[in-house]
Amino acid sequence: MSSAPPPASPPVRRASRLTPALVLAVTFALGAVAGLGVAPLLRPHPRPGLPPGMHELSLRPEQERAVEGIVAKHAPEVDEALADALPRLRVVQDRVAVEIEGVLDEDQKAKFRRQRAGRAPSPPPRP
Repeated sequence: MSSAPPPASPPVRRASRLTPALVLAVTFALGAVAGLGVAPLLRPHPRPGLPPGMHELSLRPEQERAVEGIVAKHAPEVDEALADALPRLRVVQDRVAVEIEGVLDEDQKAKFRRQRAGRAPSPPPRP
């Protein structure tokens, strides 16, 4: 008695499964860069000193003062740009999340929603 082989399942397009996850990861990475990477370099710090990484340049005292002044001068622009960009970024993140949920089963959706809810919201821009 020979049994017929099981019917072949349709091929899985891995790219379509990975694309939403990749987009979400890139979106979150860009948010982290905007919130944590760029802003500290351009905002004055509450404690005296230079933005991160500037000490590696071995600046002379007059250069340090000049860099601190440049950073302070542009801080309002940075805050404004971040205030404009973060709401748009959240909209994109939400759209991506909806698409990702479309490929998840119910248990995965619940876990995914808990993960998203557990993330700390981005801080509001400085006044």
